Amino acid sequence: MDGAWQIVKWVWVAVCFIWLVVQVVALRRLKGDLKRRSMYVFWVVFVLMVVSDWIREVFEFAQATRIGMLVVGVAATVATILLVGMLRGPDAVQNVDGPDVDGDGHIRRLKLG
Repeated sequence: MDGAWQIVKWVWVAVCFIWLVVQVVALRRLKGDLKRRSMYVFWVVFVLMVVSDWIREVFEFAQATRIGMLVVGVAATVATILLVGMLRGPDAVQNVDGPDVDGDGHIRRLKLG
């Protein structure tokens, strides 16, 4: 790759790194259905990366490599936006200090009896 594609390649690396960091945060913070959705997002982007690498290795054609890189970059950008939306959404699980604190951060009442 030459010229402007060197810049695109490093932007691609940065986008994929940011997606990976957001994916790890989502896996640690989300629970239930949102966690399952974040795993679907992970697998879609991961499969696109594998297909892109496979195209590069099999065809050894610069144009195919560039198209694959752009597709994966766009997918990682969309995945990052989706994951950030999941993390900021009202259904995202908040960190709680212990079993005596509910999801809203309020202290639970003791059940005596």
